[in-house]
Amino acid sequence: MRAHVGVAAQAGAVGAVGGAVALHKQSGLEDPNIVVVSQPLQAGQATYLGSQPRFVLIDRQSTQTLNCGIESLPNMLVETLSTAQIQKSIQSQSQHWHKYKRKHKHKHKRKHKHKRKQKLKNKRKHKRKHKRKHKRKHKRKHKRKHKRKHKRKHKRKHKRKHKRKHKRKHKRKHKRKHKRKHKRKHKRKHKRKHKRKHKRKHKRKHKHKHKRKHKRSYRRKSKHKYKRKRKHKHKDKHKLKRKQKRWHKLNLKRLRKRKQHDRWQYISQADIEADAKLQTTSLIQKYGYPSETQFAYTEDGFKLGMHRIPRHGAQPVLLVHGLMSSSASWVQFGPSSGLAYILYRKGYDVWMLNTRGNVYSSERVRADPTYRDYWDFTFHEIGQFDLPAAIDLILQQTSMPSIQYIGHSQGSTVFFVMCSERPEYAAKVKLMQSLSPTVFLQGTRSPVLKFMGMFKGGWSILMNLLGGYKVSLNTRLIAQFRNHICSASRLTSRICALFEFVICGFNWQGFNETLTPIVEGHGSQATSAKLINHFAQMQGKAVFQKYSYGRVLNRMLFMSWSPPLYNLSAAISKVALHHGAGDWLGSESDVKRLEAQLPNCIENRRVAAQGFAHFDFTISSNVRPLLYDRVLELCSSHR
Repeated sequence: MRAHVGVAAQAGAVGAVGGAVALHKQSGLEDPNIVVVSQPLQAGQATYLGSQPRFVLIDRQSTQTLNCGIESLPNMLVETLSTAQIQKSIQSQSQHWHKYKRKHKHKHKRKHKHKRKQKLKNKRKHKRKHKRKHKRKHKRKHKRKHKRKHKRKHKRKHKRKHKRKHKRKHKRKHKRKHKRKHKRKHKRKHKRKHKRKHKRKHKRKHKHKHKRKHKRSYRRKSKHKYKRKRKHKHKDKHKLKRKQKRWHKLNLKRLRKRKQHDRWQYISQADIEADAKLQTTSLIQKYGYPSETQFAYTEDGFKLGMHRIPRHGAQPVLLVHGLMSSSASWVQFGPSSGLAYILYRKGYDVWMLNTRGNVYSSERVRADPTYRDYWDFTFHEIGQFDLPAAIDLILQQTSMPSIQYIGHSQGSTVFFVMCSERPEYAAKVKLMQSLSPTVFLQGTRSPVLKFMGMFKGGWSILMNLLGGYKVSLNTRLIAQFRNHICSASRLTSRICALFEFVICGFNWQGFNETLTPIVEGHGSQATSAKLINHFAQMQGKAVFQKYSYGRVLNRMLFMSWSPPLYNLSAAISKVALHHGAGDWLGSESDVKRLEAQLPNCIENRRVAAQGFAHFDFTISSNVRPLLYDRVLELCSSHR
């Protein structure tokens, strides 16, 4: 302990740092009981623990270190002070320290507060900056997107505009070309006619002139001529016989060639079975005729298949099938009795429509409808949407101003619906021929339609009898009414199980029963129960009207308790009616009523065969001489 005090005595006075009190050595004082030790780091400086000076108090009497031992503090400055000085120094040091602490505490607090404030400010500033940056980026992105969208839209618009312009231009060009061609043709025809006329006139004149001139000489020569004639008479007789024989052989050869298409094409039962499974285009191609498939799109979203036997530049003829049939009904029995083949050979461009619902027109291009919505149509929708779409496609493809129209059964009904609902299309049909016109049904003999017309059980029960919204191929009405068309001996025939024949009747005398597989294979095309019910609503009444939904719904839809009538006076096309005596749906009285209401009916003809039934117009073995020959004559006279 003494040694350490000596070291302190040699060091001299120590200055306090950071506001600490300086402790100087007092000479002449006695050694105190307490020794204060401060720890210097350098000469003349006191050490601190943190921001607080460190003091070590030592009791000399007990020689115990109160805070830490002097031995552990080398190079220490030790000052011996009195007790009063130590207390005063400690008190002074403590006051200074508290003052210093308060001052620095507030300063530190302000510093940290300012720091936090600045940090928050910077954070908000950065956030605003990032927000503005993101906003500008999003705005530029949206602007570019909108610009691209507008560009595409403008491009499409321009493209459509250019297309329409080009189409109009091409149409006008084609029209002018056709006009010039027609003019030249007419001119040549007129020239030839005038030339022949002039030639005949000149010939007659020359003949009379020479006749007078040679009259006298003729008398002189006649005697000699008569002699020569008698001489060669026998020789000429044999020569003429040989010539006639040669002409007869030539005519037979031509006749065979011409009648090659006018015979049944079926060789065996296997051939018949094969044709029953072929589609319309395959049937046409099988017999060596050209074939095309086109598609017409209706305003309510149906995609209609149209089959064509093309003859470009010729008069187009549209064939529309009957109830529960398809385009196959015009070609199924081959070139001998298929109306489509016969028309093509006569120089027509033949188009065959498949109405909505059948196997060739079952697709709907708009949003997938429910099963109920898909089959929610009658012949009204076919006339309003299907026929106009088909006619527009034909006129567009052929560039012709008008067409000829041949419709069987329902194909006739929908034509008159079209004329009533879309009268502008009546002017596009040059001639309409109705085979079995099914318009008025007051005199109908169909037991199925009579039963449905008198049925009081409600629409849902009647729909179940038909098999649902789509007419089932095994509806209960077939078993109930098939005995009306089939005798006990024929009940096993597959014809008796076809619903369309049960409704419309069948003539067994005019049908070749070996062809039953073909009729079955191409028959019973799908249709809606609502369409059958529409026909049933008109049976027994002298009206041609829209579908009746019941008194309340009729009032809401049509503003009347009963459905409105179709306007037959709008059918301004030339119309020829062909009906049969055995037709259950097109009775003679109903056809006469139709004729009376049409403004331009040129012919009402009854087929000259007893019992000529509803489907005999397409499947009878004698249909060509009984019906098609007259149909072709009318087509030719209105070409």
